[in-house]
Amino acid sequence: MALEQVFECPRTLRRLRSGPVGKLLEGFCSWLLEHGFTRGIIRKHLSNISRLNEHLAGPRSRTRQAIRSREIEVFFKAYPL
Repeated sequence: MALEQVFECPRTLRRLRSGPVGKLLEGFCSWLLEHGFTRGIIRKHLSNISRLNEHLAGPRSRTRQAIRSREIEVFFKAYPL
């Protein structure tokens, strides 16, 4: 699996695979690997997405079929660049 090519820690892998977008990260990681991204850059991208994933899975989270732009705006207010 692609995530195992970039991360070794079982706890990190579990965290990446959980939450609302966790199921998508394997495919995204595969795409990054196939397109020549380095392990360090992939880790950085997945770390950033992981923060969004944790935010979306926060205490006021709900089961969702899609992520709304408002949720992304709230995330960027909580975690500005």
